[in-house]
Amino acid sequence: MSMAYTLTYFPMGNRALLIEWPSQIDVDIIEDIWQLRAALSDDAITEYIVAYHSLTIVFSVAQKDFNPWIQWVQEKYAHIKNNPTALLPKKVVELPVYYSSEVAPDLEDYLSNKKISLQEMVHLHTKPEYTLFFYGFQPGFMYLGGLDKKLVQPRKDKPSAVVNSGSVAVGGAQTGIYPLASPGGWHIIGHCPLILFDPQLPEPCIAKPGDVIKFRAVEKNEYQEILDSLRDHKMLINH
Repeated sequence: MSMAYTLTYFPMGNRALLIEWPSQIDVDIIEDIWQLRAALSDDAITEYIVAYHSLTIVFSVAQKDFNPWIQWVQEKYAHIKNNPTALLPKKVVELPVYYSSEVAPDLEDYLSNKKISLQEMVHLHTKPEYTLFFYGFQPGFMYLGGLDKKLVQPRKDKPSAVVNSGSVAVGGAQTGIYPLASPGGWHIIGHCPLILFDPQLPEPCIAKPGDVIKFRAVEKNEYQEILDSLRDHKMLINH
């Protein structure tokens, strides 16, 4: 039997119920949330919102009393804990990253603050297999778990006004990639040349929550080749 957590329940207004796990970023917790999410299905529920250590269920109409729903969730949770099923095999998505101050304006300061070399940072950043917990902040922005503790760096005191799309960054105990240009307060340490979010595709995002993200360091020539191939592909489509 997998570990059963103590869940807490908080009504959010009269149309949503927040279910919370222990307050920490942990792969076991997010997998526990996904398993419960898969077990919950009712016509009265219109949306399920997964976060690092919580699941919010949203109802189609206002609820006078959440206690029956809390009991229902508790019964479902007890059932999956007593009758565990294996999660589907995780898909591994490899993303190329060019780690260079040419494309990462914060890289030199980041290395100086962490007192590590570029080679060590690249090794530590590319070694883990990161679990894609969920998307947030902007369409296609991955929240990834698994950053090495040696790379943890508090977010910037003053966010950057513009962060380029594809920027690979560290913010606190997290790492991620900006799929679209936007303001941002994370430290930019590299750049991924791939298109991570395309609303014109049937599957707009390059990966799904639960997938594993693996970063692969590339040299400048390969990085440029990928950019050129994508640019040529766009030109063919537009013509």
